[in-house]
Amino acid sequence: MLTAVFVVAFDVKTGNIIEWQQPEKLNLSGVEFKALVSGSHNTTSDFVYFRHGHMYGLSCFHQKVLNEENLERGSRMKSVAILSNSYNNLATHFNFLQQKVLQLLDRPGHYEDLEDFWRNKRLLTLDHHHHHFHAMLTKTIKVLHPQHSVLQFLKFFGARVFVLWRLSMLGRRVIYYSPPPIGFACFWVHCVTCIAVHNKQKFLASYPIITPYFYINVADIEQLTSQSSYIACTTEKIFEMKTSLYDVFIDDGEFISSSSSSSLKNILVVNKADEEKYNHAYNDDDDDEYEEKDEDGDEDGDSIYLNYFTELNDLILSTMLEVSCSDDRQITSEHMKIMNMDANADKLFVSQLAETYAIDILLANDNPCCPI
Repeated sequence: MLTAVFVVAFDVKTGNIIEWQQPEKLNLSGVEFKALVSGSHNTTSDFVYFRHGHMYGLSCFHQKVLNEENLERGSRMKSVAILSNSYNNLATHFNFLQQKVLQLLDRPGHYEDLEDFWRNKRLLTLDHHHHHFHAMLTKTIKVLHPQHSVLQFLKFFGARVFVLWRLSMLGRRVIYYSPPPIGFACFWVHCVTCIAVHNKQKFLASYPIITPYFYINVADIEQLTSQSSYIACTTEKIFEMKTSLYDVFIDDGEFISSSSSSSLKNILVVNKADEEKYNHAYNDDDDDEYEEKDEDGDEDGDSIYLNYFTELNDLILSTMLEVSCSDDRQITSEHMKIMNMDANADKLFVSQLAETYAIDILLANDNPCCPI
């Protein structure tokens, strides 16, 4: 259900302010710094997904250059945003928010359409299926930024996408840094949560629940300290110094570990099996086929890649669960091969995976030259 709609503006004297909101009595303190992100003055337009308390939000930002110097110092910056109990259906309101922020830049103070929107707000179906949300978010982003898709996510990170995959599967805390615009980084956040999707929950005694925080700022620090697993993005470089808040900080493609732990650094290294999996999941020849399927509507191109990861995760977890029911409970090099894992480089990851998912297995030392 939608819980609020509001307008944020940048005031040259006081900074970000909430200039209008519904419901009027709802405490939205601090949300003005989520809906209009730090550094937005350096970009013309942007959108951002964020978390505010236990609610999720979507904001559309735009900056208008004014012809005359006035109290607004030559530019006007506003965001129109909504909050909901779930992020899954926020994207359905994207076009409306984008239209309203442009109108308010031309006609400040005219909130009639937003008043009508709030009065006629409809209950949203709370569907927590990642692929369902992904389909809506992808269509939204492709309108604004056609280059942003799961395909582009794979192309941008290359084989390092399997480093992100390991981090997500293990429920690690990951922060992605980017200067504005931040909309594409919100999409990366969602992609990282999607590549850890599997269908084995009912067979597992334990598994991490990955929380997508989307955009975060310094106001989130207190809440993040209590979180054991999340994926987020930020425009604030100060987070790199807050090493207690993350396991891995990503800046310009560099994966920065928060500790000297060898177990963490091991999973940040791209190995031969990662390269092979990446070449299997994606190659340049697939681009045209991806676009054709996406345009024809027969099969969402992004789903091809998301399904690859879901099937890989199911294969790995099924193999581990099957081995846990055997007499010796030992994962051998043959099992590693079946799971598309590097028999040596991925041993530590599989061991951490077994511990995280509470799967009772042992790793056989069937390669004497490379002890466990």
